[in-house]
Amino acid sequence: MSEAAAPRFDPKRRRDVTLALVLVTALASFETTVVSTAMPTIIGDLGGLPHYAWVFSIYLLTSTVAMPVYGRLADIYGRRRLILTHHVAGLAPDPRDARTILWNPAAATLEQAWDAFGLRSGLLVVIGGTGPFGLFLPRYDAFHLSRAGRARLPGGMPVFPGIPPATPENLLAQHGLKPGAMQDLDPSASLVLTVWQR
Repeated sequence: MSEAAAPRFDPKRRRDVTLALVLVTALASFETTVVSTAMPTIIGDLGGLPHYAWVFSIYLLTSTVAMPVYGRLADIYGRRRLILTHHVAGLAPDPRDARTILWNPAAATLEQAWDAFGLRSGLLVVIGGTGPFGLFLPRYDAFHLSRAGRARLPGGMPVFPGIPPATPENLLAQHGLKPGAMQDLDPSASLVLTVWQR
């Protein structure tokens, strides 16, 4: 008896894939709108209407060729990871990933970690728990705070050190961030998102 073959596409990911396809289609439509608006000027410079189809063909061809080039560049020069750990004395390269640096904030500053990547500016996204979120509290430009009103996690970890007695909102406000409009993500679960910004 043979086992049923696993589905090639995970149905749970259908929503994510559909959203990505809609976004890509919208961006392509925006690009086409820009090209269409510029077409009269381009056709005038090229010498007439017979060249109209050539302009769109060249545009689509270069877009098609550029896509895998951008993908490859993203693979080569993609994201870098900074892993917060107390198992190194300062900074150390991750032996498993050349684009990752292990960082002990007790022995090296964030600026030193940034310099180890050879970066002068960029976007730092903090993923973690109570310790990492609290460490960066004075530095956030934005913090996305979500609340699930009907969820209770016995023994759960607070988002920042000092909770309780303070609330996350109190700590964000004390560090100079201001709340944006609250967004309902899932009203049936009382799930809301507030973006706090400087």
